[in-house]
Amino acid sequence: MATSVVGQLRAVALHCGRSCGVGRGLKTGPSQRMQKYDGHPENALAFDMDSAIISTPGISPASASRISCTAGLSGRCGHGWYIFTDSNTPMRDYLLAILAEVNSGVITADSLDNITYLNQAAERILAVSAENVRGQPYINALPVLGPVIAPLIEAVRRGEQPAIEHTSELELPGRGYVVVRLRIKPLLAEGREPFPVVIILDDLTDYHQLQRQARQLRETLERYVPPRVVSQLLSNPESIRLGGVRREITVLFADIRKFVSFGERVEPEFQIEVLNRHLTVAAEAVLAEDGTIDKFMGDCMMAIFNAPQPQPDHPLRAVRAALRIQQATAEMHARTPPDEQLKFGVGITTGYAVVGNIGSTTQHTYTAIGDIVNLAYVLQSHAKPGQILIGVTTYERVRDHVVAQELGPVQLKGHSQPDLVFEVLGLRSSLVLQHS
Repeated sequence: MATSVVGQLRAVALHCGRSCGVGRGLKTGPSQRMQKYDGHPENALAFDMDSAIISTPGISPASASRISCTAGLSGRCGHGWYIFTDSNTPMRDYLLAILAEVNSGVITADSLDNITYLNQAAERILAVSAENVRGQPYINALPVLGPVIAPLIEAVRRGEQPAIEHTSELELPGRGYVVVRLRIKPLLAEGREPFPVVIILDDLTDYHQLQRQARQLRETLERYVPPRVVSQLLSNPESIRLGGVRREITVLFADIRKFVSFGERVEPEFQIEVLNRHLTVAAEAVLAEDGTIDKFMGDCMMAIFNAPQPQPDHPLRAVRAALRIQQATAEMHARTPPDEQLKFGVGITTGYAVVGNIGSTTQHTYTAIGDIVNLAYVLQSHAKPGQILIGVTTYERVRDHVVAQELGPVQLKGHSQPDLVFEVLGLRSSLVLQHS
């Protein structure tokens, strides 16, 4: 059960022992004997300091006498139960008031499986009224929870375990989907077979919903960023503050060729379907090489490598990702009609850029800024369908791993001097492409 419940009851025990002067209750001291049960079952209240609590009218004098013993507040008393009795019931009422306010639900059932007590937290968790269920068999009064706890209670009574913990997902009338953690423990009593039980309930619904939202967030992020990068970002939220750092990266742009003319021939819904199909292929190829998808721009995708996590072989990873795009597109086209077969033009460059979170304090995006990014985009615009073009810096870093041909100096938009451009034809070893 919740530590707060035990803590509150310990505090009450200490308070009453030292200040209340209860004549028939627990006294203070390292070794004290509980006073003899007064024979009035309606005045008895028992609770377990260590693991469970229970309010149980009707404890037999023999049982009360058996469990009264010598113990300190933090030690076990006989079977672990402490009895508070008072003919005027102030102690009992005080403890019942606390039980009514704790966050954990508390239900007790007698030896006939009738509900004898149900606190306010249990009412809230199960969306029931104590007045309506008290005195009824739990299997009838709690039609959703009853079948769940019945076998657990029987297992406890058979002595298979001293206590049972169980987490259950329920669909409750009036509340809907609920997740509860149950703890069931017997109230040992001589001469009673079967014996009464206490059921502690903790509402884990909000916690499970937060877990589900966290999983959904992670799954969403992993569509754009490799899982290990997601773990880094989630474990270090400070890394997503506004600002950037200068670092060397490799930038990849992949654009679907002839997509505009394709859109003129089909309905918008089908155009989006074909677009998503091709962009999915491109995104999966980038993620397979641990690249970071920067953004989608209509029928174009931008990805970066060596950020946010360092990748010493980032130029080769980008080239392999481009080749994966070609390969996966060809495999997809083998299953699609000719008029739906579109190809990518790819441009790749390597150099220094500022990488970080760009935008406003309320909305920003992780991206790269610099001339090297613009150059990759321009290279992509020069690529023909199915062609991969790379800059000279990228080529120098991957030349031992790829088959490429020099296209000569090419005048690229925005550059005063022609740039040396290479076309990637494949890898020197097919084993490299199988890396993932």
